[in-house]
Amino acid sequence: MTMNHDASETSKDPVASCAGDQSSMKGEPPAFLQASVAVFRFMLPVLVIAVAGYGSFVLIGARPTPDRVDLPQRATIVETIQPSLMNDRIRVTGFGTVEAHRLLRIQPQVSGEVVGLNDSLMVGGTIARGDVLLNIDPQDYEITVGQRQADVVNAEVDLQMAEAGSLVAQREWELLGETIETTEIGERLARKEPQRLEAEAMLAATKGRLKLAQLNLERTTIKAPFNGLVLDDNVEIGQVVSPSSSIATIVGTDEFEIVVSIPLSKLEWIIIDSERPELNSRATITLELGDGRTLVREAVVARLSGQVERSGRLAKVILTVADPLNRENVPGRGALLLGSYVRVDIEGPRVSGVVEIPRSVLQENDTVWVMDAEDTLAVRRCDIVVGRSDTVLAKIAFEPGDTIITSPMGMAVEGMLLKRLSDLDGDGDGESR
Repeated sequence: MTMNHDASETSKDPVASCAGDQSSMKGEPPAFLQASVAVFRFMLPVLVIAVAGYGSFVLIGARPTPDRVDLPQRATIVETIQPSLMNDRIRVTGFGTVEAHRLLRIQPQVSGEVVGLNDSLMVGGTIARGDVLLNIDPQDYEITVGQRQADVVNAEVDLQMAEAGSLVAQREWELLGETIETTEIGERLARKEPQRLEAEAMLAATKGRLKLAQLNLERTTIKAPFNGLVLDDNVEIGQVVSPSSSIATIVGTDEFEIVVSIPLSKLEWIIIDSERPELNSRATITLELGDGRTLVREAVVARLSGQVERSGRLAKVILTVADPLNRENVPGRGALLLGSYVRVDIEGPRVSGVVEIPRSVLQENDTVWVMDAEDTLAVRRCDIVVGRSDTVLAKIAFEPGDTIITSPMGMAVEGMLLKRLSDLDGDGDGESR
């Protein structure tokens, strides 16, 4: 029974049976079937994407379109200051060191033993002009003066004798001159004029030696040539000194000097008139004492050094401070010591039509940002007249309603909408930058 069933199925489709046998013999599907499968695999994703896109388009197109609404521009919140024109005096600021106006190393002009010494001739001592600083033993010089005085007396006697002899010879020549033939030189010799001239020369020489002896005697007393402060001393009672000895160094206390380095561009603001020094620029000297305390003194510009620093290309302006150690005991005036590093503010001429603005508001290319009358950002060009430590004096062509923006801005675009911080009323309308 089983065998007959299998035979009947085989006999029904002999071609398929033959093809199946051939396929099973090769082990792969026909070529047309493979191509159909490849095309189907490529087109299936494309069809899926196309159907999805069409469906999205239909859904979006079916959605109702909302009405367009223009949102208001948000204003940037800024802080501003109101510019005000002013007439102010230009001040040129610099720094310098207090130095001596007069500095003298005292050396004796004669040699000898020191027999007297001023009690103030010590480091830090103050001396007045004309004070005796020290005395050198004068005995040797007094003896020399006496000897020179005697020499002068002898020379005077010799001159008198020569003049008397010349007078007698003159009378004799007058009596015999007509009978004796002689030359001009012979006549002068006969009248003894050379002897008289020699006596006059000897008298002048002895007087000169007497004057030198008296001068050396005076030099045994050394006096202060000006009011001063003793910086160092190298002398003591009993010490033998000579002209090569340095006995002390004093500095004048009537005036001190301050040498300030100033940029060349600022010299035009400083008045220096050598013919009329009373017109020279005045200055304020400030010394930091620490703990928030300062010493302030007045100074005046004296002169220009005439040379420029090689390193910074700066000019040196020299100022003087009167009575720096306050020897006059003026109440409230402190002592300005040598070597102090001070700030100097030199007054220049007055300028008008300028505004003083903080350095922090300056932008690139010497411009400032302003909030104009329409509450938008505008850029104004400024011409800096002079700079100070934290501010500058500048000429700016403001428009009516301009206020200077002082707060930093992350992004600034000319024409952008602004709003003052002081105008906020709590509505929060604005964007802080």
